[in-house]
Amino acid sequence: MNPGSLNYFFLLIGTMVIFYLFKENKSKQSILLLASLLFLSFFGIIPVITCVFLSILNFYFAQQAHKGGYGFNKLVIINSFNVIVLLAFRFVNELKMGSLFTAPLIGEQFIAALGIGFYSLQNIGYQIDVYKKRYFPEESLLPFILCNTFFTRVSSGPILNIKVFNTSLSKLPIRLKEEDFTVGLQRILVGLIKKIVIAERFSYYINLYFDGINPGVKTGYDVVAGSFLFTLQLYFDFSGYMDLAIGSARMFGINLNENFNMPLRSQSVSEWWRRWHITLINWFTQYIYYPVAYRFRSKRTLATILAIISTFGISSVWHGFGITYLIWGCLHIVYLIVENFLKKDLIKLNEKLTPYYYSLIFTPFTFMMVSFSNLFFRSNSLQDAKRLLVTLFDLSNFWPKIPFVTWLVHGVHWKMQFLLSLRIGVIFALIYLFFEHKIITRLNQPKFNVLLVAFMIIFLTIFGVFNSGTRFIYMNF
Repeated sequence: MNPGSLNYFFLLIGTMVIFYLFKENKSKQSILLLASLLFLSFFGIIPVITCVFLSILNFYFAQQAHKGGYGFNKLVIINSFNVIVLLAFRFVNELKMGSLFTAPLIGEQFIAALGIGFYSLQNIGYQIDVYKKRYFPEESLLPFILCNTFFTRVSSGPILNIKVFNTSLSKLPIRLKEEDFTVGLQRILVGLIKKIVIAERFSYYINLYFDGINPGVKTGYDVVAGSFLFTLQLYFDFSGYMDLAIGSARMFGINLNENFNMPLRSQSVSEWWRRWHITLINWFTQYIYYPVAYRFRSKRTLATILAIISTFGISSVWHGFGITYLIWGCLHIVYLIVENFLKKDLIKLNEKLTPYYYSLIFTPFTFMMVSFSNLFFRSNSLQDAKRLLVTLFDLSNFWPKIPFVTWLVHGVHWKMQFLLSLRIGVIFALIYLFFEHKIITRLNQPKFNVLLVAFMIIFLTIFGVFNSGTRFIYMNF
């Protein structure tokens, strides 16, 4: 059951109908939990057992450890178990696909435990917070399990703070509020537009190119185009999922954390990570970056370098065992360390150029740097990445022929139907990015606008690519 599919919306609507038939809060939580387990069951019995088992284990462990004095040794034991289970499923997943130590990002992978990368971090953070006495262990098992299994966000986040989420569960609405319905519906529709209208138009070209199926891609222009398109696809695919998850949750009066803040407008890589996958980077900042930086606080420069290395080293392993993920992480480590050393110079340059011209230079530069790292993130293997790099830096055919421009204008060696679809996707992506701030502001307004909703539905119906059937990319993690 892919989020955004007909089955998903049957589940969402059916759950809403039953949810609002009950007035008692406990019953509403039970309905949401049953719907969440049903959603997981579509991916097999293993995701259900794994998620429920880890939830129960972490719940009771925190309770018992707190009663007996939650020492550091107990924290190490439970979080070592959480990490081992996560890595074991990562290993089994890649081993089953015959892709161990490579990075197959796209394709019908075997999902051994859907969402384990996200709810494992939630449980690890929860244990640390209880150990640090930031709050007491949860007293009720049902909302704790629901926090990990909640069907609107279990497959790809956002990562939740269990205490905050459980507080929202204690205040579930008796009736569907107009504000929740309006904002929820609008976020769902724009999420579908991002995924089905834009991201899916890029996927065909990207899959052909990065999976090595198309032998006609031979120039540096093609590598640049592919990496740029993949960065756009990743943004519209992932942020589209988040809109869908946040909008679906609003239908039950639940506010999930935003996970994106217009990252393609970033003027530096550090700013990119403050705007991209916000809940994940906040988790790594709180539980990895700050502790490492504090440990070496007497030497500020060393502390910063080690904190950056630790954060993105662990992040690359979290994404998978592929060597290409490791290279992707190393590139961002280099970006951030260099940026840290040049911080004062960049501030002076910003003042000299004025913010407007600084943005004109460094916004596209940041996009190019991130896109270059994503070349490794998307490559299926180190050999594929090498092939792309050789093509990219082969200057003998980079400048004179300009085949990408020819391809874009005349459609050489490509079916015109596909070219038209790709061009439409690029145009819609640029239009959205140009008006992104206004669109986000309008979508979060609580007053229902019939014309806006009707326009989005018609737009989705006319331009949607409904026959691809591909999952959201971050369901692989």
